[in-house]
Amino acid sequence: MSPTTRSSTKRTLEDANTPITTTEEPPAKVQKVSAAPGLKGVNVPASPLSIKDKRVYETRTKFTKSLDVRRRRRLANNVRPVWSEMPASAQQGMRNLSGVLCYRNSLLQSLVHQPQFCRWLVAQHQPQHCIWVEKTPCVACGLRNLVQVYWSGKSVVQALKDVDRIFNANNWQNGMGGQEDPEEQLTWLVNKFSEQLPSSHYSVFEALTRFVLDSSTTCKTCGHISSTVGDIEGSLAVDLLPRIKGGDLAAYVQQNLSYIVSGYKCDSCKDAALDKQRSRKIAHSPDFFTVQLKRFDWMGKKDSYPIPINPLLDLNSNRTPNNKTDSKYELSAIVLHQGTLESGHYICMSRGSNGQWLKFDDDIVSRIPESAVFTSAGKKYGSFTPYLLFYQRVRK
Repeated sequence: MSPTTRSSTKRTLEDANTPITTTEEPPAKVQKVSAAPGLKGVNVPASPLSIKDKRVYETRTKFTKSLDVRRRRRLANNVRPVWSEMPASAQQGMRNLSGVLCYRNSLLQSLVHQPQFCRWLVAQHQPQHCIWVEKTPCVACGLRNLVQVYWSGKSVVQALKDVDRIFNANNWQNGMGGQEDPEEQLTWLVNKFSEQLPSSHYSVFEALTRFVLDSSTTCKTCGHISSTVGDIEGSLAVDLLPRIKGGDLAAYVQQNLSYIVSGYKCDSCKDAALDKQRSRKIAHSPDFFTVQLKRFDWMGKKDSYPIPINPLLDLNSNRTPNNKTDSKYELSAIVLHQGTLESGHYICMSRGSNGQWLKFDDDIVSRIPESAVFTSAGKKYGSFTPYLLFYQRVRK
């Protein structure tokens, strides 16, 4: 439009209810417009961050993560173990309802013997506050009922049937021939907690059971150190290779926290040929956690190599400078496996509130001396090999 036309359509507040009339003009010719000089290069990728920029970013990230770590510690401190709620007289076996649920029974026995897990479920997840309103039933509610029935000393058969029904309704599928892996079941449970629980409840569970790890990778060429903060890890998955001559579980855990990485490109000198040294430090120490001995390779072949199991695991030397939480842990339960990946059997050894160790083979329960737990678990318990280990902070 020409300047004259624009002025003819200008409106004031008084004209608000008056229809606009304009003078019709022929369409203007389309002119080719070249990009303004200031817009040139808008699609050119930004240049990489400098080392200085990255250090500023990492400093800000570390500050944010430190606030998150302190919050986690406060949340975990709100859930105290109450051993009086777990009388040794109530310990009992679990019936194998379908004949192929030994993996689940062993896992559930290990979990109900973790006092803070039980306390979190009973105190934090009140049924009247459950917000899960989908068609599938709440997994945490089913486990809460199991914990309460178990430690009341009453039969858990019906509670186990309810748990099985709830798991199936939430699309849990057993593996080949009905067999499954307790570590996969545990991962599935944690995912369901994350999906179904209020974030305030799940945050407490995460604070109780998850490591927060800071890692540093050192370049052997130029000495530059690349840092990553705030990695969350639910369990320590321990490789049994390379072998450590005479090494116990503690030695393999240390190997898992400090190791060589190949193919990592240095941010500073860009070298990717030489191996780099990576060290991981614990920024937040959980109250209890699992160690998974990686017994099965990608083809399903089992590694039965015996490793001496430590009754105490001291991770204090692996803490970051700001982590002042005592990180000494004691073994509280072991899941052991017999056979192959496709056809095998799981049992559990757990320690009660009175310090007595019991062996749970589905619904068969027997006492086992503490000395035999660690001697047998390290060498082999019959034809069984340790697979999942549960550690909780040393009682004070």
